[in-house]
Amino acid sequence: MDKDAVGKEIGPFSYITWERKIKQSVETTGDKNPLYVDEEFASNSRHSGVIVPPAMANAYFVGIPIWSVIEVCKIDRTKALHAEQEYEFVKPIKPCTLLSTYYKIVDIYEKKGLGFVVVEGITKDERGDIVLKGKITLIER
Repeated sequence: MDKDAVGKEIGPFSYITWERKIKQSVETTGDKNPLYVDEEFASNSRHSGVIVPPAMANAYFVGIPIWSVIEVCKIDRTKALHAEQEYEFVKPIKPCTLLSTYYKIVDIYEKKGLGFVVVEGITKDERGDIVLKGKITLIER
Protein backbone atom coordinates (compact mmCIF):
# COMPACT_ATOMS: atom_id res chain seq x y z
CA MET A 1 0.00 0.00 0.00
CA ASP A 2 1.06 3.54 -0.68
CA LYS A 3 0.94 5.59 2.54
CA ASP A 4 1.62 8.71 0.45
CA ALA A 5 -1.98 8.42 -0.78
CA VAL A 6 -3.24 9.93 2.50
CA GLY A 7 -4.83 13.29 1.72
CA LYS A 8 -5.49 12.49 -1.94
CA GLU A 9 -8.91 13.31 -3.30
CA ILE A 10 -10.60 11.10 -5.86
CA GLY A 11 -13.66 11.79 -7.98
CA PRO A 12 -16.21 12.80 -8.83
CA PHE A 13 -17.92 9.54 -9.71
CA SER A 14 -21.35 9.98 -11.26
CA TYR A 15 -24.46 7.88 -10.82
CA ILE A 16 -28.07 8.43 -11.88
CA THR A 17 -30.82 7.09 -9.64
CA TRP A 18 -32.87 5.54 -12.43
CA GLU A 19 -36.37 4.37 -11.48
CA ARG A 20 -35.65 0.84 -12.74
CA LYS A 21 -32.64 0.64 -10.39
CA ILE A 22 -34.85 1.73 -7.50
CA LYS A 23 -37.34 -1.02 -8.38
CA GLN A 24 -34.51 -3.56 -8.57
CA SER A 25 -33.24 -2.46 -5.17
CA VAL A 26 -36.70 -2.79 -3.64
CA GLU A 27 -37.16 -6.24 -5.17
CA THR A 28 -33.71 -7.37 -4.05
CA THR A 29 -33.96 -6.14 -0.46
CA GLY A 30 -37.68 -6.82 -0.04
CA ASP A 31 -38.06 -3.35 1.51
CA LYS A 32 -41.38 -2.26 0.04
CA ASN A 33 -41.63 0.97 2.01
CA PRO A 34 -44.29 2.99 0.15
CA LEU A 35 -41.95 6.01 0.15
CA TYR A 36 -39.87 4.09 -2.41
CA VAL A 37 -42.59 2.61 -4.61
CA ASP A 38 -45.95 4.32 -4.18
CA GLU A 39 -46.11 7.74 -5.85
CA GLU A 40 -49.53 8.58 -4.43
CA PHE A 41 -48.53 7.71 -0.86
CA ALA A 42 -45.14 9.40 -1.15
CA SER A 43 -46.61 12.58 -2.65
CA ASN A 44 -48.57 13.06 0.58
CA SER A 45 -45.44 12.64 2.71
CA ARG A 46 -42.99 15.31 3.84
CA HIS A 47 -40.84 14.29 0.84
CA SER A 48 -43.55 15.25 -1.69
CA GLY A 49 -42.79 12.20 -3.79
CA VAL A 50 -40.94 8.92 -4.07
CA ILE A 51 -37.41 8.82 -2.65
CA VAL A 52 -34.42 6.55 -3.24
CA PRO A 53 -34.01 3.73 -0.66
CA PRO A 54 -30.99 4.22 1.62
CA ALA A 55 -29.75 0.74 0.68
CA MET A 56 -28.90 2.11 -2.77
CA ALA A 57 -26.03 4.06 -1.23
CA ASN A 58 -23.91 1.00 -1.84
CA ALA A 59 -24.31 1.55 -5.58
CA TYR A 60 -23.36 5.21 -5.80
CA PHE A 61 -21.10 5.57 -2.75
CA VAL A 62 -19.17 2.29 -2.79
CA GLY A 63 -19.72 0.49 -6.12
CA ILE A 64 -17.38 1.62 -8.90
CA PRO A 65 -15.57 4.38 -6.95
CA ILE A 66 -13.99 1.93 -4.53
CA TRP A 67 -11.88 0.43 -7.33
CA SER A 68 -10.25 3.82 -7.84
CA VAL A 69 -9.33 3.95 -4.15
CA ILE A 70 -7.77 0.49 -4.46
CA GLU A 71 -5.76 1.71 -7.45
CA VAL A 72 -4.63 5.02 -5.90
CA CYS A 73 -3.61 3.33 -2.64
CA LYS A 74 -1.87 0.52 -4.53
CA ILE A 75 -3.84 -2.16 -2.70
CA ASP A 76 -3.38 -5.66 -4.09
CA ARG A 77 -6.85 -6.41 -5.55
CA THR A 78 -6.48 -10.10 -4.72
CA LYS A 79 -6.05 -9.21 -1.03
CA ALA A 80 -8.61 -6.39 -0.72
CA LEU A 81 -11.56 -6.61 1.65
CA HIS A 82 -14.35 -4.12 2.27
CA ALA A 83 -14.23 -4.07 6.07
CA GLU A 84 -16.87 -1.54 7.11
CA GLN A 85 -18.85 1.49 6.11
CA GLU A 86 -20.98 4.09 7.78
CA TYR A 87 -23.36 6.63 6.32
CA GLU A 88 -24.96 9.87 7.35
CA PHE A 89 -27.99 10.54 5.16
CA VAL A 90 -28.21 14.32 4.92
CA LYS A 91 -31.05 14.82 2.47
CA PRO A 92 -33.54 12.49 0.71
CA ILE A 93 -32.71 11.68 -2.90
CA LYS A 94 -35.33 11.67 -5.64
CA PRO A 95 -35.47 9.28 -8.61
CA CYS A 96 -33.65 10.33 -11.78
CA THR A 97 -31.13 12.46 -9.87
CA LEU A 98 -27.54 12.81 -11.03
CA LEU A 99 -25.27 12.16 -8.05
CA SER A 100 -21.54 12.84 -7.76
CA THR A 101 -19.42 11.13 -5.13
CA TYR A 102 -16.07 12.51 -3.98
CA TYR A 103 -13.57 10.64 -1.80
CA LYS A 104 -10.64 11.67 0.35
CA ILE A 105 -8.17 9.14 1.70
CA VAL A 106 -7.84 10.09 5.36
CA ASP A 107 -5.71 7.33 6.87
CA ILE A 108 -3.55 4.34 5.95
CA TYR A 109 -2.12 2.20 8.72
CA GLU A 110 -1.10 -1.31 9.67
CA LYS A 111 -2.38 -3.42 12.52
CA LYS A 112 -1.65 -7.07 13.26
CA GLY A 113 -0.07 -7.60 9.85
CA LEU A 114 -3.03 -6.13 7.94
CA GLY A 115 -3.13 -2.88 6.01
CA PHE A 116 -6.07 -0.53 6.56
CA VAL A 117 -7.28 2.34 4.36
CA VAL A 118 -9.88 4.78 5.66
CA VAL A 119 -11.76 6.85 3.10
CA GLU A 120 -14.28 9.61 3.75
CA GLY A 121 -16.63 10.80 1.09
CA ILE A 122 -19.54 12.97 0.21
CA THR A 123 -22.21 12.57 -2.40
CA LYS A 124 -23.82 15.65 -3.92
CA ASP A 125 -26.93 15.97 -6.04
CA GLU A 126 -27.08 17.86 -9.33
CA ARG A 127 -27.66 21.17 -7.47
CA GLY A 128 -24.46 20.64 -5.50
CA ASP A 129 -26.27 19.90 -2.24
CA ILE A 130 -24.69 17.24 -0.04
CA VAL A 131 -27.08 14.29 0.25
CA LEU A 132 -24.79 11.75 1.89
CA LYS A 133 -21.61 11.63 3.94
CA GLY A 134 -19.81 8.39 4.50
CA LYS A 135 -16.73 6.55 5.61
CA ILE A 136 -15.32 3.29 4.27
CA THR A 137 -12.56 1.10 5.65
CA LEU A 138 -10.72 -1.31 3.39
CA ILE A 139 -8.29 -4.02 4.45
CA GLU A 140 -5.38 -5.46 2.55
CA ARG A 141 -4.80 -8.88 4.10
